[in-house]
Parts: sequence; structure tokens; C-alpha cells
Amino acid sequence: GIKMERQALSFIGEGLMTCKVKFINPFKDEEVECEALIDTGAELTVICQTIFEQFTVEEANLQKHGISTVNADEEDVHLYPFHISIPSGSWYKINSILTVVRDLTKREEYKAIVGIDFLRNCRLHCDWIRREAYLDI
Repeated sequence: GIKMERQALSFIGEGLMTCKVKFINPFKDEEVECEALIDTGAELTVICQTIFEQFTVEEANLQKHGISTVNADEEDVHLYPFHISIPSGSWYKINSILTVVRDLTKREEYKAIVGIDFLRNCRLHCDWIRREAYLDI
């Protein structure tokens, strides 16, 4: 069978899982590493505005969309096609994930949210009792 790489996840609080991720600008030679929440309930990956501002972004590559939020209000959001990588093995990478730019500064534990758009390429294993979790990629 196919050999899979394993990435351990960290727990915060009552069971939220985080992992280091690297956002890579596909148009420039730039990358920024930060802690990210692993969120199986999020359709899209999100990057904090403060992390996003560390990149050189050309307006032409930034997309604007109306996306319905949790309370069903339409909200204008900016999307950017980052390559996203996690440390497993030799930094397993998925190209061109349209990433939402949003203010996450109130979250001290993480500066990004990895959603199903990335996670659907992985197997998530979680043991809540032992507080052990990992992604197989």
C-alpha cells in the first residue's frame, strides 16, 4: 500500500486540536509558519489578517467573495490561493487552497484555521480519552 506520513496534533483546552502550518505565497518566494486550529466544521481554511499582512500580495491575485457566516449574514471576504504545508515528513503540501483572510487576533493559541478544503486530503485520528490525535497524509 501507500506509505503515509503521520503528523501529531496538540490539544488546547477541552479538546481543540492544533498543528503547525506553513502558508506559502505561490507568486513570490515567501512563507510564514504559524499555529493553526484543525477544524472539521470549517469548509474553508482561514488565515489571520496579521499573518496575511506579512506577505507581498498583488491585488490581481486576491479574490473577493460574499460568504455566508455562522449567523447566515453575507459577509465580503478576501480569498488568496496559498499553498499550505504541514511538517509531516518533508512538509506535505497542498497547492492553491483558497484561504479566507479574517481577524483572528483574539485567538492567542492559533493564527489560522485549517478547514475541510485541506483536511479532506488526510485521515484524522483522535482519541479524546488519551488526548492523542494525528493526521495521516
